[in-house]
Amino acid sequence: MKENVGRVNLPIAIFAIALSLLLFMIVLPERLSKRLRPISISLTVEGLDAKHLYVAKQPSSVKVWAEVTDEEYKSFSAEATAVAELYGAQAGSHMYPVSLSPRGLRNIVRDGIPQASFNLEALKTREIPVIVTSSGKLSDPTEIVDRMKPDPNRATIDGPADQVAKVVNARAILRLDMLDPHSNQQLVSLDPVDIHDNVVDQVDIHPAQVVISPQFSLAPQQKQAFVEADFGGSQVPSGYEVKNYSIDPTRITASGSSEALSRIAKVSTLPIDLSKMTVTQTITVQLKPVRNDVRLSPTSVQVTIIVEPVTLKGLSPGAGRANTTGVVKPAGSSTGL
Repeated sequence: MKENVGRVNLPIAIFAIALSLLLFMIVLPERLSKRLRPISISLTVEGLDAKHLYVAKQPSSVKVWAEVTDEEYKSFSAEATAVAELYGAQAGSHMYPVSLSPRGLRNIVRDGIPQASFNLEALKTREIPVIVTSSGKLSDPTEIVDRMKPDPNRATIDGPADQVAKVVNARAILRLDMLDPHSNQQLVSLDPVDIHDNVVDQVDIHPAQVVISPQFSLAPQQKQAFVEADFGGSQVPSGYEVKNYSIDPTRITASGSSEALSRIAKVSTLPIDLSKMTVTQTITVQLKPVRNDVRLSPTSVQVTIIVEPVTLKGLSPGAGRANTTGVVKPAGSSTGL
């Protein structure tokens, strides 16, 4: 007896074969297009103890390897994020784990959780004085700001040790043109500055602002002050001596508040170098600033220095020794007012 063999439904078979071929054509290229590629992701930081540590050196990005398609590569390159976890970090150079997002990238990274190298240094802290300067002019020309007292008068800075070492004071600039003469307090921002009055950006300052209590007085007074030459301990070359010197003008005009002027008895030139002088010379020398709130007029003087060869006299003890300092006080000069 013959076995009954079911008939093959030809349309259904053809459809199944076509569907299989279609799925194969879709899935296979997708699988074949995946390959191992490097993905560079910008790196940010979280968990750093910013009160005690700062980042001296860190990478700007991390590179991970993942098996991805072209579309996945474009998507991850544009949207992926990397965060270095610096919780419990210590000073020195160490590796720290990096968290990746989105999760889809995290799951296909070849070497698991990536790490990044950070060089951390301890913050240096120091106290510095607050120095108040002014800019602009008061709206009332008959008044001046006589005093500019800051509160507090000291500030704290912290940052990298080499940057903290550059800072000499905290500068507060009181804008006179913006000043309210009817207010006895002004809030002014602080800037940490170096010896050249340039702001040191890599340090933080606390507090960021101080209260300045300006005191007003009548317009500036004037006073005559004698000028003295400052030779800074320098000497003329061996075999020469300074016979005399003169200053022109001998007196200058100082302008400022009566309180500021009361503290000025004389003004001095910047140091004059005698070490190369072998002949009489007349030089222009700037005057040393005395106070921020005092103006000098003129700001420079002419100094004539008479230098001559040493003349040997007789054979008495000590003869032949040159007067190398040779700075002679001009006859009739005075240092008082």
